[in-house]
Amino acid sequence: MGVKKNKPYAIFGGPGQHGGSGIRYLSVGATSAESGHEAAKFFAITDAIDFAECHNIVIGGLQYVGIEDFNDLDLQSYPAVYRRCNVRRL
Repeated sequence: MGVKKNKPYAIFGGPGQHGGSGIRYLSVGATSAESGHEAAKFFAITDAIDFAECHNIVIGGLQYVGIEDFNDLDLQSYPAVYRRCNVRRL
């Protein structure tokens, strides 16, 4: 049995098919990124959702959270991020 890798979550920011060509991610700066090494990566879906809320990004429709199979270079070039912010939920 092989070693199981944890696949990170990413926030997808466009109509491109998940994992297909033309896919867009959201970067650590909450801007659009075309390549996997620029994408913000999260190891828990709740971290990705919190990140989106902190940056006023609405999840649903064109922006969605999903697991991405980044290659090793993408994972090494940009570590997973998680910066908890204090979002006041009403």
